Amino acid sequence: MTRFTVMTWNLENLFAPGAESAPDDGTFAAKLRFIGQTVAAAQPDVLAVQELGGDDALAALLGATGGRFPHAHTSTHPDGRGIRVALLSTRPLLDVQEPHAFDLARYAAVPALTPPGAPAPVLKTTLSRGAVSAAVQAGGQRVRVTTAHLKSKLLNYPRRNGRTSFSPADERERTLGTYAATALRNTEAATLRDFVSDAMAAEPGTAFVLMGDLNDGPDAASTQMLLGPEDLDASRADAGDATRLYNLTQPIPGPQGTKGDVTMLPPERRFSRRFNGRGELIDHALASRHLLGAYAAGRFTGLARVDALVETILGEDAAAGPLARLANARPDHAPILATFEIPDTSP
Repeated sequence: MTRFTVMTWNLENLFAPGAESAPDDGTFAAKLRFIGQTVAAAQPDVLAVQELGGDDALAALLGATGGRFPHAHTSTHPDGRGIRVALLSTRPLLDVQEPHAFDLARYAAVPALTPPGAPAPVLKTTLSRGAVSAAVQAGGQRVRVTTAHLKSKLLNYPRRNGRTSFSPADERERTLGTYAATALRNTEAATLRDFVSDAMAAEPGTAFVLMGDLNDGPDAASTQMLLGPEDLDASRADAGDATRLYNLTQPIPGPQGTKGDVTMLPPERRFSRRFNGRGELIDHALASRHLLGAYAAGRFTGLARVDALVETILGEDAAAGPLARLANARPDHAPILATFEIPDTSP
């Protein structure tokens, strides 16, 4: 058997000193040390990161992780602040793709707020931050790993009259801002779901993992959309397995008639950041049935471990603005990791 571990982590504004939105040299160095120590303890084979700055930040991250990841691919589609997602891997990254554009034949462009008097509304036609997808070989199984960072819950408004971009002019603008943010995140999720569905159809026999900062809870429409058809019993194969993903942070349905579902992540660890002192789970790892293995003795044999490394965010609390924590040497998100036991021969 081959043990294969994937981990996703929002590194919170990992910009090298000198870049806009970067911390000072000391904070950056301390943050890199903390990241390196955490990765060394977890030993992931594939690390998906979000909020990575440019090439300098990537080089620093690769150095901080001790050369563990000789293979890396960073999205070429950052957001307006320059943050992006990336895959770092101990194994070669094969058939790298970057899901990015909305299919405007299927989905409408999403409005963005514009200042009063603007000549025309701005329409969003792409993911806020482009996703990255690549295949790796783990034992006898080909696994396609995709990482994404969906639109945040922050509501942004035009800057004017001394107001910050987080202050609406009136209730109508707040309503429009909420609509625009929700519509964008849902369209991003639909775009990712279409990508996964198409890849599953094109790559039969490949296992799939989708992970990242989805910026909403497990029951949100955008998160649920990514799962595909509902399953009442993951121990039995059915037609939905060709397109279905399971949220590994949530209970996985065992055989009907058993005493309960398979829970790999205990409820008290089921959060990935704190906001106003309350835990919330907005980072997720979704996997296809190929990686669950057989059901036996109340567990799925392919799943060795699922965890949220919540110790990393003890004392950390997410801020209402993206730049309020530049002096913090630890990210405000906890990593989510999953370890699979994969047969050494092809299924």
